[in-house]
Amino acid sequence: MHLSQITLQNLRCFNDLTLDLEPGISVFYGQNGAGKTSILEAIDFLSRGKSFRGAQFSDMVQHDQQKVMVTAQLQQDDGSADRLGVLRDSKDTQIKCNGQVVKRWSELAQRLPVLAIHPESFQLVMGGPVERRKFLDWGMFHVEPEYRRHLQIYSKALAQRNLCLKEQMDASPWNRPMAESGERIDAYRRHYCEELTPLVNYICDELALGAEIDLQYQGGWKEGKPLAEQLQLELQQQPLPNFSGVGPHRAELQIYWQGRKFSKSSSRGQQKILAVAMRLAQSLYLYETQERTTLYLVDELPAELDTLRCERILSMLQELDSQTLITTVSAESVKYPSLDAVNWFHVEHQQVKAVL
Repeated sequence: MHLSQITLQNLRCFNDLTLDLEPGISVFYGQNGAGKTSILEAIDFLSRGKSFRGAQFSDMVQHDQQKVMVTAQLQQDDGSADRLGVLRDSKDTQIKCNGQVVKRWSELAQRLPVLAIHPESFQLVMGGPVERRKFLDWGMFHVEPEYRRHLQIYSKALAQRNLCLKEQMDASPWNRPMAESGERIDAYRRHYCEELTPLVNYICDELALGAEIDLQYQGGWKEGKPLAEQLQLELQQQPLPNFSGVGPHRAELQIYWQGRKFSKSSSRGQQKILAVAMRLAQSLYLYETQERTTLYLVDELPAELDTLRCERILSMLQELDSQTLITTVSAESVKYPSLDAVNWFHVEHQQVKAVL
């Protein structure tokens, strides 16, 4: 799978930009503020409606403009092609796939799996539990169709149950759908962690992290007890809680190495290496189980890791047949065994030019 063309209008510094892209590795280089990261941000926005920068719509839309549009031509691994598009203003969002309006952003995310590696990627390791739950949800979303359905059911039931608790109303009718889908979500996540752990360690070895990683999943309620029982016990508390305190929405993925929590016993450099390894492991798992590739957005890779590790990461991405878009200030900072295989783009004054 790869993007063959992308067009963005009124997004940050770009009035109207169309880029033709090739499979493999593409490097966008130029000074800070030229618009390099905005190109990656547009692709992330197209895939999932969000920016890895954490930007709001008001930050992304160009000054004095009301709408942002991003469209793309996507070549799938099976030879088929998809035309994806998003048009958004402050009040409404229109999503299209192959000319048809679709209601859910997941329609685009399913066709265009995107993973971003950027200066804040280490938050996957050092941030709160929500970061690691998102990590698990991304992985399961792309490999297990039933997971999406159970997550939707659970999220709706959780919202309704919390509303009942807040209003001090009877929340028990929502126990059953939460318990049934919550147990399935838990089972999928645990299996994913078990399958992913050896892949993470394989990549950590390749990147010379130095010790074996142990991913331990904690489900969000008392181990060995049915979720339905825990939900019912919660409703017997006095006073009644204002929100649901048990379930997979409270789950945590703990990371250990050398018998200690990784977050407490590692350096910033080691945290960056592990965060990249975990993202690469997701792509490898998707490739091995679904024969699908991932599109990587890498913002300032040379600033995050040393030269040797950068080279190894790029080689691994090529082995996975992943289209990879990289930004950097200097073209010389990207060291790759075969520079002839890299597509180069110079970004300057909001202009993007292919470099032959």
